[in-house]
This record gives sequence, structure tokens and C-alpha cells, in this order.
Amino acid sequence: MKLITAVAPKEAWLSTQDAGNHEEPAAPGLAPVTDILMVDDREDKLLALDATLSSLGQNLVKARSGKEALRLLLKQDFAVILLDVSMPGMDGFETAALIRTRQKTEHTPIIFVTAFGNSETHVSRGYSLGAVDYIVAPIIPEILRAKGHRPYFLTRGYGGATHGPALASRAHSAAEMGDEALLLARAAPTIVARDRAAAAKLAKDKGATVLVMDDGHQNFSLRKSLSLVVADAETGFGNGLQIPAGPLREPVAQGVARADAVMLVGDGAPDLSGFRGPVLRARLVSDGGSFAGQPVFAFAGIGRPEKFVASLEAAGASVIGSCFFADHHPYTDDEILELKAVAGDGMLVTTEKDFVRLSIASREGIKVLKVAAVFDDGAAMERLLDRAAPRP
Repeated sequence: MKLITAVAPKEAWLSTQDAGNHEEPAAPGLAPVTDILMVDDREDKLLALDATLSSLGQNLVKARSGKEALRLLLKQDFAVILLDVSMPGMDGFETAALIRTRQKTEHTPIIFVTAFGNSETHVSRGYSLGAVDYIVAPIIPEILRAKGHRPYFLTRGYGGATHGPALASRAHSAAEMGDEALLLARAAPTIVARDRAAAAKLAKDKGATVLVMDDGHQNFSLRKSLSLVVADAETGFGNGLQIPAGPLREPVAQGVARADAVMLVGDGAPDLSGFRGPVLRARLVSDGGSFAGQPVFAFAGIGRPEKFVASLEAAGASVIGSCFFADHHPYTDDEILELKAVAGDGMLVTTEKDFVRLSIASREGIKVLKVAAVFDDGAAMERLLDRAAPRP
């Protein structure tokens, strides 16, 4: 990796003429290496991006401020810019706006990267500045990495055939590892295992300093430093009954009594009588702006597919039809062909969780609605993690 540092005032960006590109041509027979600009004021976040992207074999260039990024863009071209939103002085939005004023960079792809935002307006502003994507990094591994930890996810891999313990990777399919494991693996190394203790041992052997258990509140094989109960604020805890009469594995009061905090997603006030700990609020923010005014046909096999359709409608899409499947449904190619036929001229749209369960061939022509949980008070989550996993 090449490290380039420079500082330039905003005025220089507005007045300096574009310089020619004097890069040496790629050697014959070798694929050209592209330059990727990573912009963030925090060194730990730049290191996390570097660790994530280094396997691509591209030239990763760091800038520690918006001004530094503008100076670098005067000197060379970049294939894409990863731009942090919350930087002191010139923030990511102002930096992006200035990048768009220059003819040579007005079409350079910009991807905003942030650990959490304040509202859907926060995300919409990024798209209004010409961002091609907006990544809200999963806050828990992001915070832990910022503190110098190496977080690993542990998951059972529901819907997958692997008993494990095994490390999930891009090479695996949902049929092998489960859909949720593949999504988690995008944020941090993920171990799939039916035996959580065996998963923990493998993660520790690989250098993990913090383990984040997915769906582990009722698993007592590992002693936990922090337990979070996450609930849909709108539907709460369903009918309040246990399986098979309801959705619960144990009584609500018993479960929340062991929790260090409760996280409510969306609007609503489920009964948390007796719980005295902190209650965090988060909202789902989508990147559905590109679907506004478009006829779409929605399909999903998730817990609440109606919520997915509501997100599309809230983004301004014209939902002409929908088809729902059971949660974790293993799609066949014939089912997808039938859905494409039914959708007709409509855009076929699904969730990220559903998309990873499609075969490579079936994915062609299918769009994905991405969502991320945005905390009302991200600092509250940081305080919880500070207590459970202080900086090593």
C-alpha cells in the first residue's frame, strides 16, 4: 500500500487548474491497478478500511481530512472515493460538494461511510450530493475496532448445512453458511458453529479479542460481558406467549431481567415493565431513493416482509405487486424465473438477506433495497461497549 499525505486549503481547490495525469502505463499482460481514496480523520477507521480492502490488490491512498483529499485529487485520478461524513472542520458533505465543482471529478464515484447518522435526512443529503452509495457501518464492530479490538461474530448459521466451527467467506453460499452469516461476514470475521464454545475457541485462536454473539441471549455456554435484547418497537414481543403458542423462547420479564440494555428499532413502546436499564432507540434507513417513481415488484422471505414493502413505498417507489416466502426460504432458479415473468416491466426488488440466497445466475436484473440501523444516540452504545470491552 502506498501512503500519500498532503494538506491544501479550500481556496486552492477552487482556483487550481487540473493537472495532467502522468501515471506510467501498466506493464503488458498485467491488469491495471486502480487508486482508491479513503478519507477519514481517524487513523483507526482508516486502518479498518485498509484491512477490509487490502485483499482487492488495489492502491489504497489515505487522506486524513477533506482538505487533504482535495489536494490529492488535484494530483491524481481515483477510481472511487470512500468519504467519512463526520470529520472536524470540513465534513464529508462539504468535501463532496467541492469535489463536484471540478469538471474532472464531478463524476468520480463517492461512497459515504459512517458508523451512524442522525436521521434519514442525513442519508438523503449524501445522495443529493451525487453519492453512488451510503454505507452505514455496523456500529458494534466499528466501535470495537476503533478501540483497538479485533471483533469476531459467532452465529449458528441458521438455514445453512455447516455444523462448524468454520469461518464464513465470500466463497461460501447461503446454503452452506446461512444468509445471516454471509451478511455478518461483510462487517467482521464470522464463525459459524452449532457449538458456540467451539466457535469461541476458533475465534480466539485466530486472534479475536471480542466475541459478538448473534442470537445468543438464551445460550448459556459462554459467560457474557454485555447482553442486548433487540426488539421491533412496532410489534414488540408479539402475543407475549412462548413457542409454540407464540414467538418467544422465554417470558419477556425473565429475558429482559438478564439484559444490560434493550434496543428498540422503529416507533412504538412495547411493555418493558420492570426493566430499569438503558433503552436505546434505532431506526431503519434505506437507500431507496433510486426507486422513487419507479414501478417495482417486491419479493422477500424475511420475518416481516410487509415492513420491506413499506420501506419501498416510503422511498417513493410504486409497488405494483409483491410475493412473500417463509423466513430463510431457499430460492430455486425456477421460482426466480417465475417472479421475473410476473413482474413484467416492473423492477424486481428484494432485501440483502434474500439476495444472498439467490444463485449467481438468478441475481441478474434483481435490485436490492439496502437498509441500516441508525441510532438516535450512538454515544449511548459507545458507553455500553466502553464498560464491557475497554481499550486493550
